Amino acid sequence: MRCARNALSFKLTATLLLLLPGTLPSQHLDLGMAGGARLRERFTAPSPGLELQPDRIVLVDRSSSAVLVADFALDSVWRLGRIGSGPGEFRSPAIPRRDARGGAVIPDGGNGRALAITADGQLSGMSHTRETLGGGSPAALRGIAPDGRAVVFGANPGDATAGLGIFRAGGTPPTKRLVGAWPQPRVAAGPAERLPDGTMAREIFDPGAFQARTAFEMLPSGDIVLVRPDPYQLEFLRLDGRKELGPVLPYQPVRVTADERKAYRQERGPVPDNMFPAVLPPFLGLDDVHIAPDDEIWIRRLLAWNAREVRHDLVGPDGVLRGSVTMAAGSRIIAIGTRAVYVAVEDPENGWFVLHRLPRPRPSPAR
Repeated sequence: MRCARNALSFKLTATLLLLLPGTLPSQHLDLGMAGGARLRERFTAPSPGLELQPDRIVLVDRSSSAVLVADFALDSVWRLGRIGSGPGEFRSPAIPRRDARGGAVIPDGGNGRALAITADGQLSGMSHTRETLGGGSPAALRGIAPDGRAVVFGANPGDATAGLGIFRAGGTPPTKRLVGAWPQPRVAAGPAERLPDGTMAREIFDPGAFQARTAFEMLPSGDIVLVRPDPYQLEFLRLDGRKELGPVLPYQPVRVTADERKAYRQERGPVPDNMFPAVLPPFLGLDDVHIAPDDEIWIRRLLAWNAREVRHDLVGPDGVLRGSVTMAAGSRIIAIGTRAVYVAVEDPENGWFVLHRLPRPRPSPAR
């Protein structure tokens, strides 16, 4: 069965960069919808996913904790496993992560293990317990590198003020080796209060509006990337042990206006003016970074409250900005494949999401 063609007015624009001093992207390539397709099934809360093979992705429905495989060539969606703690079951499936064999692993913190998904979209069993991760948590799994070792995060045994530790874990016998730190956003504690059971507790809250956090992902090559908001640049923890810092990425800051503060308060509640930054950070860091099979890094930019588009910066595995992609407001990337981009578009009338497969744009290299 062939997929229905996308009938929405939806445009991808690949922006070619001429990186001359003081210039911004100036050349645009409109790809339109040639070759695009969509699924008939609707989704309530699709997570970021992973392309297993052309036209086929794995993802999680966050509202129902369902593990799903979506096939655009067949216009079909099927579930894997079920809720439980036995073989082939899960409690709290998280975002699918890349493994070293073309499939995926899905962290299941509720059962203290991960689900193993084959490249053709089948559940092959359980994998990666705390024991096989050298004491690392399966819920903190970020992928399996080509050398077979997992990338996980956890408490930093070195400098805890630097953030959570990033580890490479596995081997025989299983070990866990610290390779870097994942900076965490500042938080503040409210006054101590006595709970009904007699214990004392403090409310932990974000002290400022638009507080960006460093994003952290594993690349298919096994390298680890940290996308930093201030300054806006990428740090790489290479599979061979090297650490590299990319150049500071250019971006046009967006001023935080009175209208921006009003829109924020309508969504989040009262926040005093002095808790807002003067300009928006380049990104927020929550599900904002997507990785392509060729190690290209897509970063969703934070735009003004009334922006009519969604913009992603495209950055190479060397940390250099290659271009950007814009999409219609109300859409978000689910996965990036070898030749396709998988996008969820929200229906404003009912809040359901439609999944689309679009040709992946190929901006020319920066000159």
